Order: sequence, then structure tokens, then C-alpha cells
Amino acid sequence: MDAFLPKIPEDCYYLGDAGYALSSSILTPYRSTRYHLREWAEDEDGRPRNNKEVFNYRHSKTRIIVEQAFGRLKRKWGILAKPMELEIPLVNIVIHTCCALHNFVLACGADLGADDSVDDTAGAADIAYELEELTERFESHDSGEWRDVLANDMWNSYMIFRNEEIN
Repeated sequence: MDAFLPKIPEDCYYLGDAGYALSSSILTPYRSTRYHLREWAEDEDGRPRNNKEVFNYRHSKTRIIVEQAFGRLKRKWGILAKPMELEIPLVNIVIHTCCALHNFVLACGADLGADDSVDDTAGAADIAYELEELTERFESHDSGEWRDVLANDMWNSYMIFRNEEIN
């Protein structure tokens, strides 16, 4: 699968759902472990019970943030909301141009519309920073080991947070 993906920087990866195989460039959730936020809401405690659940919970939240970002882009730049009948190189230019314009409008402080009034990216910076910090240490691990190390570090962080919350 990695051979078909564009080259990404060494410390980065794609966030894939359970439909993708775990690889060195695609980070996927643990299978047979709670993942979707509605599954968490159904639990009376609603708290992760182990490292795999913490990992899946954060993976799910991060995936939702990414999906919402694409949703905002498609709402603001209608050409992105439907299939483009253009040559592939031109499609790439259109997508990059829409993203650049979107970032420019945000940088100028312009209002992007009422549908963007909810801050659905709360916590994204914290999650991204933690993942970035962790990935720097584990570049040489194979995919499964790397995900396990990330999950264990996330669990340890979560347990420290929980202990501070209780005290």
C-alpha cells in the first residue's frame, strides 16, 4: 500500500481508519478495541481502561478533526464538494489553491461564515504536539511496535493526568 502513496516526510504519517492496514506511513486504530465516540458514550464510566483504548480514543478524535477540516473546506470552496472533471494535475492545483486561499482568509482574520463558528478543533494542538513528540523517538520501530510504544506512552500520560485529577 505504501508504494501507492505520495512520499511523506519521515516523521509524519497518514491517519487511516480500520479499513487500512497498519504500515510505516499509515497509522490505524487497534482492531477489536473501542473506537467510535458513540461507543465511549454508551459506557457508564466513559474512560479508557487500557493503552489500546487511549490510543483509539485519541485516534478517533484526531480523525474527526481532520474530517471536519475537510468539511469546512468543501463548504467554503464549493468546487471541492463534487467530483472535478479536470485533468489530475489541474485537480491538484485547484485543491492547493483552495487551501492556500482558505489559509490566507484565516490569516487576514476574515469570518469564514456561520457554519465555522463552533471551535471543533479544541484540543487538536495538544494531541498533535504529543504525537509529534512521541514519533521523534520511535522512527526505527516497525509499524506494530511503533503504534504500541505510542499507545503505552499515551496510557502513561493519561494515568498521570487521572492521578492529578483525583488528587
